[in-house]
Amino acid sequence: IRVVEDPKAGKRALVLRLDQLEPGPVPATVTYILDQASGRLTHVNVVWTTDAAPDEALRLRMVDAGGQLARAFQQLGWRPGTTVSRMEADNRQALLFTGVDEQGGALELRISGVPMQRAGQAPVVPEGPAVLRAAFYATVGK
Repeated sequence: IRVVEDPKAGKRALVLRLDQLEPGPVPATVTYILDQASGRLTHVNVVWTTDAAPDEALRLRMVDAGGQLARAFQQLGWRPGTTVSRMEADNRQALLFTGVDEQGGALELRISGVPMQRAGQAPVVPEGPAVLRAAFYATVGK
């Protein structure tokens, strides 16, 4: 565990590198962000990142992992009208899922560096690493 302090922001991060974290097919980095004053957990990031030039099979395994997480998250209780999924305008990143729970906590699941295609458009050839990121926020604007 690596500890990173940001006194200006009043935050402390605990960073953990895991060789394996399901359902991701590559190692993951988990970052716990705490408020320094209260010690309260405010944010958690889980990021799976491939090397700079993964093959197509690994990119597709990242897509499968993102789909598994999105389906699992959709089954949880979310405040009505707060769930969204969409491909970004540049077709290089997708918001697989976002939602806000009844207590004001939020989850965001994004993927990039994987094959994407909008209906009626040519597919976008991915470049660089494939990245799957799940971000959990203790509270968001209410």
